[in-house]
Amino acid sequence: MMNETTCDVVVIGGGLSGLSAAYKLYKEFNGKFKIVVLEARDQVGGRLKNETLPAASGYDVWDVGGQWVCQSQQRVLRLLEEMKMETFNQYTEGENLVFCKHADDIRKYKGLIPPVGVFNLINYSLIERKINKMSAEVGKTDSFKNPQLAKWDSMTLQSFSDQNSYSDGVSSLFSCMTRVVFGCEPSQISLLFFLYVCASANGVTKLLETVEGSAQELRVKETAAELPKRLARIIGLQNVHCNSPVTLIDQTNEEHGVVHTTDGRKWKSKHIIAAIPPQLINQINFIPSLPHDKFQLNIRMPMGHLIKFIATYKTAFWKENSFSGESTVLTEQFTKETFCCTFDGTTSRENPAIVGFIGGENATYWSQQTVLDREHAVINRLTSLYGTQASTELIYYYDLDWSTQEYVGGCPVAAAQTGAFSYFHNALRRPFIRTHWAGTETSQEWTGYMEGAVEAGERAAEEVATSEKMKKGKKQSEQKIKKSTVDETEWKVSAKKASGRKWSHYLVGASLLVAATLVTCKKLGYTPPCLMGTKTKWSTFWLNKMAFLKDGSNLL
Repeated sequence: MMNETTCDVVVIGGGLSGLSAAYKLYKEFNGKFKIVVLEARDQVGGRLKNETLPAASGYDVWDVGGQWVCQSQQRVLRLLEEMKMETFNQYTEGENLVFCKHADDIRKYKGLIPPVGVFNLINYSLIERKINKMSAEVGKTDSFKNPQLAKWDSMTLQSFSDQNSYSDGVSSLFSCMTRVVFGCEPSQISLLFFLYVCASANGVTKLLETVEGSAQELRVKETAAELPKRLARIIGLQNVHCNSPVTLIDQTNEEHGVVHTTDGRKWKSKHIIAAIPPQLINQINFIPSLPHDKFQLNIRMPMGHLIKFIATYKTAFWKENSFSGESTVLTEQFTKETFCCTFDGTTSRENPAIVGFIGGENATYWSQQTVLDREHAVINRLTSLYGTQASTELIYYYDLDWSTQEYVGGCPVAAAQTGAFSYFHNALRRPFIRTHWAGTETSQEWTGYMEGAVEAGERAAEEVATSEKMKKGKKQSEQKIKKSTVDETEWKVSAKKASGRKWSHYLVGASLLVAATLVTCKKLGYTPPCLMGTKTKWSTFWLNKMAFLKDGSNLL
């Protein structure tokens, strides 16, 4: 059929996880494995995206999606090195700022935790220690069926915060953290899933810090969004099909699956890797249907809601005023406050910018407003933090509401609700017939981050490679057994023929010997006893023969 293509593996999703899987298989089979990548959007990258914006030097490129990596994320660093890409440190010199509920209370600080009072700092420190202890316990198990973990899965992070926080200040810190890291409110996420993500990064502090080994340590010189583009070029752009949303995965045939796309094309493949967010998996029809636990898990893992903004400036005035560009905004719940936090966003080419995030309930409100409304609100808040230069030095404001991005549906990660993991976690990575699951949500290390995307993609690729090698080994074994059987049969036939030839040689030889003997006897006038019809013993015959030999006579 003209609209049907046969390949070895179909990768659904051209984000970092899907392309990491494709790249690993490309290397594993030395480019001889036919790989097809189907991406629903008009470009690869998934939650990694960059934009060229007006800047101090003219124009420059910024990440408007994921942007940070760190030294403890070895897989993504290895990929960056293989793609000949470089990193540089997130700028952290100078003081940080915290907006404490109103413009009259702005405080300076250094380090991770804003100055919210000694009692609050002690309270937060105790909570942090408790979270790290609990997450270490979660990290030790692959099963979430034990009573303690099931109890944590029945609680939201908000419930845990309410039970352990003794002031609004600490509770506000939890809300700010959750809005940025997960794109949701503490009341919308399972405590167990929160601990699971902390365990995947080796502690909650790793998720929040900018120091070595922590989530916001390094940025990518060429932008992080360049990484999937380079992976796609190595795999072969002819094998990467954008604008190809998948509608159906048919796995009824025992030899192959068939992936259908909206343009009517069919992709027949021995293996399938789905590297898309959980809620998008449920939008694909499966024949046979997805297992109940997988379908239910996907329902209970909605995408977070995050708006990321970039404000480019003529000068880095915050640096000139000894500020790092890092700020935190602490507010009550259900307010119309804009962003949760900011960081210095100056590029490797030294074009100044501030990058920030609007998440959770704030994102829900501001996504319903215009971009101009958001710009005014963000710049007003930056002005209250950094002074009038935040307005007068502004070159350009850009933001991206990730909830509006079709076939992504949100950012930064799909967060599990209560009950999701204790009941359905076994379905998270378990293959379904010939379909394997990737995407950062399925990772065991740095879940929700680029490192998690790479880890999940490479794990799914390894599952495919192992399956392929097992099939190849089984086929070779069957061929070897068949060849052995054929060889044994041929040997028996050959041996039988050889045995027949051997006895034929004996008979010919004996006949020649007898004939020669008779001829010789006739020449000598001697008749052997066997021809006389007498009962003369054969011993007499051989004695007479020996006598002839003794006399030197030639019997021949």
